[in-house]
Amino acid sequence: MSERDRPSRLWPLLELVRIQLTPTAVADSFTGYCLASAVVGRDDKTSVPTLLLLALSSVAAYWSGMISNDWFDREKDVAGRKNRPIARGSVTPTSAAILCIILSIISVVTALIISTFAGLTAVTLLSVANLYNGGGKRVPIAGNLLMGICRTLNLFLGAAAVLHPSSLLERPEILVAGAILGLYVAGVTAASVLEDRPHVPGVFLATTAPLILVPLTLALLPTRNVWAVLNSVALGVLLVKAMARGYLKPRASPSLHPAEEFVRAGLSNLLLVDAGILLSKELLAPAISVYGLMILAWLWRRRWLQSQP
Repeated sequence: MSERDRPSRLWPLLELVRIQLTPTAVADSFTGYCLASAVVGRDDKTSVPTLLLLALSSVAAYWSGMISNDWFDREKDVAGRKNRPIARGSVTPTSAAILCIILSIISVVTALIISTFAGLTAVTLLSVANLYNGGGKRVPIAGNLLMGICRTLNLFLGAAAVLHPSSLLERPEILVAGAILGLYVAGVTAASVLEDRPHVPGVFLATTAPLILVPLTLALLPTRNVWAVLNSVALGVLLVKAMARGYLKPRASPSLHPAEEFVRAGLSNLLLVDAGILLSKELLAPAISVYGLMILAWLWRRRWLQSQP
C-alpha cells in the first residue's frame, strides 16, 4: 500500500473518533491533575508517567464515547447525516462496537494503573457517556447536563491521580472547576440541539447567550491575576463573535447550520476554559501547556479541513 493510500484508509476511523478535538480531552484531565497537585502542595512533583497514563485513559474514553455516539445514532444518521462513517458504510456497526469496547477497556485499565479511584472515575465517565449516547441526549436539559458531567468527570479523572475519594469532596477549588467546565459544555450541548431545527435567530441567541457567564465567572474567581483576566476576555470575545455570526446568518444559508458552527467554535474554545481554571490558581506553566494543546488542535483542525476527500 502506498503512502498516498493510507490517509484514505484511515480517514473513516479518524472521522469516527473526532480526531481534531482530541486535544480537548487531554486538556481536561491535565487540568484536573495540575489543579489537584497545586491544592495539596504537590505542584513540584509532576509525574510524567502518570500524565502519559492519564492522557491515554482520557483519549481512549473520549474516542470510545464518540464511537458510541455514532453507533447509537446509526439509523438516524442514515436518514439525516449520511456523511458519517457508519451511516455511509465506511465502518461497519460491528467493527465500531468492537473498537468502542477495546477503547473502553484501555481507558479503565490505564486509569487503574494510576489508582483505584482513577479507575472507578473512568468507569463512571464511560457509563455516563453511554447513558447520554443511548438516549439521555434526547431528554431536555438532563441530556445537556449529562454531557457536561462527562467533561467534569474527565477533569476529576486527572484529580483522582492525586487525591483520594474523600479528599476530593473536601477540595472546593476542584469541585468549582468541574462545575464550570461541566456547565460550559452543557451550554454548548444545548446549542447542538438546534442543529436539527430550522434556524430561528432569537432562539439561537437565547440558547447561546448564557455561556457568557463562564468567562465572567473565570474572571471573578478569588485569585484575579492579569493573565486570568486576559484569558477570560479572549474567551468572551470568541463566544460573542460566534454568537453574532450565528445570529446574523441568513436562515437559508447553504453552508453549515449556525448552531453547528457555534458548537464547533464552542468546543474549540473549551481549551480556554481549562486554561482559565489553571490561571485562577496562578498555574502559569500548566496553562501555557494547555495553550500548546490549543495550537495543536488548531493545526489538526486546519490540516483536517484541507485534507478532506
